[in-house]
Amino acid sequence: MDNVISQLEDRATVRLQSVDGCTKELAAQDHSVGSTSRAVAIRCLASAHQSCVDGDLKNAVVGIKAAIAHGLCTPDILHSLAYLLFQSGAFVEVRTTTERILEDEPDSAEALCLRILASVLLGLSSDLHADVKKLVGLEIKNLDLLVAVGVTLKDGGHHGLAIAVFDVAAVIQPASEKILAMRGVCHNKLGDYLRAEHDLRRALTADPHNVELMNDYAVALHNLGKLSEALSLLEIAVKDAKNSPHVWFNHGNVLRSLDQRAGAVQSYERAIALSTHFVDAIYNKGLTHYEQLELESALECYNRVLAIDPAHAQARWNKAICTLLAGDWKAGWALFEARWAVEIGGLPAISMPGIPRWSGRESLFGRSLLVVAEQGFGDTIQFCRYLQCLRDQGAIVTVYARAQLEQLFQGVEGVSQFVRHGSTPPATDYFLPMMSLPAALGAYSPEAAPVVGYLRADPRRVTRYQRMLVGGHKLKLGVAWRGSPTNASDIQRSIALSTFAQCFSDECEIFCLQNEVRGDEEQELRRNGVHILGKCDFADAAALITSLDIVITVDTSFAHLAGALQVPVWILLPYVPDWRWGLKHRDSVWYPTATLYRQQADRCWARVIAEVKMDLRARIMERLSPDLRSLPGPARR
Repeated sequence: MDNVISQLEDRATVRLQSVDGCTKELAAQDHSVGSTSRAVAIRCLASAHQSCVDGDLKNAVVGIKAAIAHGLCTPDILHSLAYLLFQSGAFVEVRTTTERILEDEPDSAEALCLRILASVLLGLSSDLHADVKKLVGLEIKNLDLLVAVGVTLKDGGHHGLAIAVFDVAAVIQPASEKILAMRGVCHNKLGDYLRAEHDLRRALTADPHNVELMNDYAVALHNLGKLSEALSLLEIAVKDAKNSPHVWFNHGNVLRSLDQRAGAVQSYERAIALSTHFVDAIYNKGLTHYEQLELESALECYNRVLAIDPAHAQARWNKAICTLLAGDWKAGWALFEARWAVEIGGLPAISMPGIPRWSGRESLFGRSLLVVAEQGFGDTIQFCRYLQCLRDQGAIVTVYARAQLEQLFQGVEGVSQFVRHGSTPPATDYFLPMMSLPAALGAYSPEAAPVVGYLRADPRRVTRYQRMLVGGHKLKLGVAWRGSPTNASDIQRSIALSTFAQCFSDECEIFCLQNEVRGDEEQELRRNGVHILGKCDFADAAALITSLDIVITVDTSFAHLAGALQVPVWILLPYVPDWRWGLKHRDSVWYPTATLYRQQADRCWARVIAEVKMDLRARIMERLSPDLRSLPGPARR
């Protein structure tokens, strides 16, 4: 902004010409203006000119306004007033003055630039798009002023509009390192990293020792997955700018993406040491600790972020996840309400206009309660156990959930009615999001809600599947190796079929639970003799699973479905598991029939698959040999 002010000061001085020049301007005016007014106007303008030269903006503005009041009003004088008002911080008056100029000179690029600058600094955005669109279509001679507009738009967060301005500036001066750099930064902010890389590479070529450019270029490379190149640049940058917190911050980000988490923590600590209130660095340090299951250190970072910025929704949400993963259910459920302020997938934040939210304190006896499902299918299957608790309090429970669950919920205890999400919900006394039930009910630990018996498959469908699967001595397995790709953690939880298939055995009848099988996967499945049943709803999946001996799956809705149906389910978990699976234990507080197979710190699936394969072999031997039937299942720790 200092550069902008300096440029405007120069423009104001140029616009305010000598008194002789102003006298000639006045002479050309209508002679109805009296000689006394002319003389006063000239003296006022002369005084304004001198005040401007002396840097006395206040008196310069007073002088010009007095000259205008006495009839001396030319385009140069109005422009000078607009420039000086801007320098004085009188942005509202800048808009008024430039509007007056634009009435007479609609194609005045300078007036339009000043109007845009004032609008941005006033936080007014209603006219910005139209003004910038008009500006870029004009012939612009003042490149410095144009660049100042682009910089101000960028700093105001209007990155798309800034790019439009920098595009025009780049035509005027194609080799300008500054223009390329600023435009590249805007592309970075908009997530257009290819264009950012192009601009920032050219800018850095012109100024190869510019650390700020290295940093911005590295951000683009990082987001394009060019991690080695980004790290190489940042290694140079941290040597040349050891006191730049942002360089250390981005250095940490790249190391974290390279799974070099210990180094990332050190870089974040350097950034925080240089800028103690650097919220992004503290927050990312917390994320890195969490990814190493250093929960106490992660919580310390999240708490520090919230002390600086109490409205930091993502820190509050991650604090909730950390707290639940650590098994502090009571504190975790209270913090879990932070989920409405962040984007975590599934359904959007829930509100039911005109229906009060049940707090847990109001009596439910004889009252109707709308329970609204949220997030993924697995979450809904897991939390439907609490509906029975509501029924036990005398509530008439309606579930509002996605259509795919409708038939399954015919077998859920405590449900009086099911309404598809998107339909008009019925009149009801209260509503509550489903995952808020533990806190509202005071059922803080999983054991406080029904663990078994709250979900049953349709007996008719079960009979149909049992007839289809009858015969043979082989173990019947259901398998699922990947979850929904829309889940933010899917890359960690899903396993390539070629890896997952290593636990398959010819001595098992294996059934694919995945609703959608890709072409390459279908070939792999058929090569391993896996039955592909095709797409089915959750009610059919429940009936099939009830007819199986074991379900082997990654952390998907099928894990919850099998667990809720009390079918033995072996769940393969990434090193950093979802909060509900806790740490270290091989059994689950949510599902008594579940066995948890966890990645170790190497985050390698091979060891997990080998463990599953060994336990499966023991089960097969138990099935084959009557003498081995007394063998226990997988050892639990």
